[in-house]
Amino acid sequence: MVFQRIVNGFSWTLVKQDIHRVLIEKGFNISYSNVCKYIQRRKAEKSKKPKDVFVKQYYEPGQECEFDWVRLHREKFGIPEHLIKWALDTIVTNGVRGERILSDEFFPDPKDVVFYEVAMSKEDAYLVTGNTKHFPKKPIVVTPAEMLEILQREGVL
Repeated sequence: MVFQRIVNGFSWTLVKQDIHRVLIEKGFNISYSNVCKYIQRRKAEKSKKPKDVFVKQYYEPGQECEFDWVRLHREKFGIPEHLIKWALDTIVTNGVRGERILSDEFFPDPKDVVFYEVAMSKEDAYLVTGNTKHFPKKPIVVTPAEMLEILQREGVL
């Protein structure tokens, strides 16, 4: 990515390496890869279409919960109906509210960041997703099948 700036009538072009060098010279302790991630994130933000508007609603744990039943019933997950019902009932009954812990990790889809940040806020929490490629490779990011294995191993199922 190239940045251009006009100073005193001259056009200056900075590439990522130049930006990194200037930051280091100014005393910032930053890696080249973080500069690249930041520039990529900024570029993605500029090219994003406007977000949909919605009103956030907050409920006490167990008071209300919304589920995407279609996704849980996907054939690729292979989750039996009785386990889906048990898992959802357990979430409604024992749900715990989590706060976001801001992450500076790179995400291919910026919409996924909030789920990761909430999962990071609780000890022994997991982020269960059918698309692990969109999240950092961490032990808390698991597929539905892996989550069932964890629950069985811990004697919950």
